[in-house]
Amino acid sequence: MRKPALLAFAGCIATLCLAACTNTVTVTASGTNTPTSSTSNSTPAAATTAPANPSPTANIPTAVPTNTTAPALPTATSTPVTAPYAGTWINDNANTGDVPKLTVAVAGSTLTVHGYGACSPYYCDWGTRSGPFTTAPFIILFDFGGNLTQTLSLTADSTGLKVVDTGSASGTNAMHFHRLTTADYAGVWLNDDPSTADVPEVIVTASGAAVAVHAYGACVPKLCDWGAQTITLTGDPVVATFDFSGGLKHTLNLALDGPKLQITDIGTSSGTTTMYFHH
Repeated sequence: MRKPALLAFAGCIATLCLAACTNTVTVTASGTNTPTSSTSNSTPAAATTAPANPSPTANIPTAVPTNTTAPALPTATSTPVTAPYAGTWINDNANTGDVPKLTVAVAGSTLTVHGYGACSPYYCDWGTRSGPFTTAPFIILFDFGGNLTQTLSLTADSTGLKVVDTGSASGTNAMHFHRLTTADYAGVWLNDDPSTADVPEVIVTASGAAVAVHAYGACVPKLCDWGAQTITLTGDPVVATFDFSGGLKHTLNLALDGPKLQITDIGTSSGTTTMYFHH
């Protein structure tokens, strides 16, 4: 009867030893193996933290903003419609009995026309008239009183200036003008007064856009050579200044006047004298 009891006792002892020497492991809900006994002989695994995933843009350099505004295009400039009218205009017909010469000044949209009539031996000065330019042709009225009028219709184009003159007494006449050139001044000009004590002779030569004015003074027994002055043509009149020693100066203003050349001499000692010259 004692042998079975000893065997049962030995079995209990073996069961207790097995329970004490064996780690009992439970699985938590999180799926992590957690030891249930502080007496476990196994070394717990070191906790490791997974590195955070790097930002997808961590190694991409930041773009530097650039100015993407397109540069402003230059503003196109157009020639004012009044500009082609400005200048001194000479009738293509040197023997016209109507209007031999016009000068037109432009200020904004206002045109000022200086008219000349073909009088003999010199031009008749009609004076100036002004008006606003709205469209071509530009029409300007010269009213001389006594029911005498001249209405000029002006159209500027690439060929020059087209002028239609409607006169109360002379009817309608169409003319064509060219812009003043250096050739209009060229020639040998002799004073209408051969006994003048001022300037008896002037020689004008043209070279491109310039004229050379060679003047002679009324000296005895022969003319005094004043030399030549070269001037770039900008309009009518052409102004040539002759400086002499001792502060003596003569300024000659040359203006076309029909077949004549009008010269006004402004001298420091002789005063102002207006003369007319012919070829």
